[in-house]
Amino acid sequence: MEIEKTPNPKRSIFLSSLPSSSLSSRHMMAILLATLPDGRVFKTESQSTQQLKANDDNKVSDDKADVPSPLYLNARIFTSEATYTFHMARPGWHWVRLHFYPLTNSVFDLQKATFNVMTEKYTLLHSFNFNEVTKNNTNNKVLFKEYLLNVTEQQFSIKFSPQKNSAAFINAIEVVSAPDYLIEDTANNLQPMSQFQGLSKFGYETVYRLNMGGPLVTSVNDTLGRNWYPDEPFIKTKNMAKSSKVETKSIKYPEGLTPQIAPPTIYATVVQMADAGVNNQKFNVTWNLPAENAFGYLIRLHFCDIVSKALGTLYFNVYINGYMAISDLDLSQTVNGLAIPSTRTLW
Repeated sequence: MEIEKTPNPKRSIFLSSLPSSSLSSRHMMAILLATLPDGRVFKTESQSTQQLKANDDNKVSDDKADVPSPLYLNARIFTSEATYTFHMARPGWHWVRLHFYPLTNSVFDLQKATFNVMTEKYTLLHSFNFNEVTKNNTNNKVLFKEYLLNVTEQQFSIKFSPQKNSAAFINAIEVVSAPDYLIEDTANNLQPMSQFQGLSKFGYETVYRLNMGGPLVTSVNDTLGRNWYPDEPFIKTKNMAKSSKVETKSIKYPEGLTPQIAPPTIYATVVQMADAGVNNQKFNVTWNLPAENAFGYLIRLHFCDIVSKALGTLYFNVYINGYMAISDLDLSQTVNGLAIPSTRTLW
């Protein structure tokens, strides 16, 4: 399952704040590791300066920082407005990924930094403060923000704007082209129930990307560099759900659906209704996912029947916030087979 919210109104570019000279061996190793385990290659700071327009030149590093990737060992700090500009090889959907970690340094206390991040069309982050955003999440020391934007111009800019007497910072930036078929232009609208058209007119921020019934799937196993997180923490009543899995080689993609929509690992695990020991067998499996009321949300559900023994034996309804989203879904009739992926997009 994927949930993306709309931010306020064939090329990959990776930037990292890795320095290029006066390096300790740890930093030199970080430059060598600019090619990450999943194959992503990040340009160093010296290779990306032509894309940056800034009044200051504050680059900081901390080779002792306890971070999960060398990307977060270095940062660029801005005490005034700064803009990165990228030349786009083609128009269309692009991932924009921002990496943050407030390194200890002598320029500015990044724990207190408050700033905005904007493109020409969208405000990606407003009054952003690392501590404020992460105060309820003690598991992650770094912060990763991911957006899917339909870039139609040859030049694409990302502006960092510090608030008064504050600063902005960034550890790494990714701008990556995505397949145009990743987001269809139409979806089923919940309230009122209708067909919504015009999804390509919006930009999206990834809020949840969950692997139902399975483990964490990292960018190493996703051709588009995505992370899929276990759904288990969000299941409302855990004894009403059980997980099943098959080997990934069992998954058979139909025509028009590729692993770029979701890798086979996602379709090879499932959450199904368990025998919860209740008299009323019309119980359900519910996921509770906190959301903000001020945004619209795009929800994509991934289905693959890996539990049925025969066609035509599995029927169910899907509700979102109590509203009927899908009625009497029969996956075998939808794809005419078992272990065949399909998706539904809701707005």
